[in-house]
Amino acid sequence: MRYKGAIFDLDGTLLDTLKDIALSANLVLEHFGKSPLSLDNYRYLVGEGARRLMERAINDSGHLGFEAYNLFKEIYASHWDATTKPYDGINKMLLELQDSGLRLGVLSNKPDDFVRDCIKRYFPQISFLYVAGQKENIHPKPHPDGAFIALEALHVKANEACFIGDTKIDMQTAKSANIEALGVSWGFRDAKELYEHGAIEVFENADSLKAYVLGQD
Repeated sequence: MRYKGAIFDLDGTLLDTLKDIALSANLVLEHFGKSPLSLDNYRYLVGEGARRLMERAINDSGHLGFEAYNLFKEIYASHWDATTKPYDGINKMLLELQDSGLRLGVLSNKPDDFVRDCIKRYFPQISFLYVAGQKENIHPKPHPDGAFIALEALHVKANEACFIGDTKIDMQTAKSANIEALGVSWGFRDAKELYEHGAIEVFENADSLKAYVLGQD
């Protein structure tokens, strides 16, 4: 194997969550008398956590943005699984990586309770050694704090692991923690962004990613 451990982003990497996020965010905008945004708009608004998502969507980082964030969490709690599903080949890839002995973790900027709900619902057969979303006492990605905690939980060193994600935030997180950054182009951003922010490889499908991680490429 090329690595002993792999840390995955969640939204846009393991799960296609964009439609449910957009639906919930647009209901918030409607509540505040704002026009809805397109799905493509949301591709570039996500990645830095739910609060930053709503601040950017409603164009306010003050009290209104905070109100929008709180309402988003309430609405998303009822809509988070309406259309969300794993990307093609993800479950098979994770099972094969797990069977190979690779130590697996998930680190997301999604609120922690939603991350745990997603993992429990969509990946019950995967024994992730670390699962975490955004928490009050840990800096969000791209700060390396969460990645360092994940490495400890996986019992691997930074040079024995890879960080896999679909946005520049993930690539920057890997770089800040001295972990090799692997990008996936099936998510919310394109390969150009990923390479520009530190990806050493970008993959178009789960099979090619699995082969690389296991050293079978």
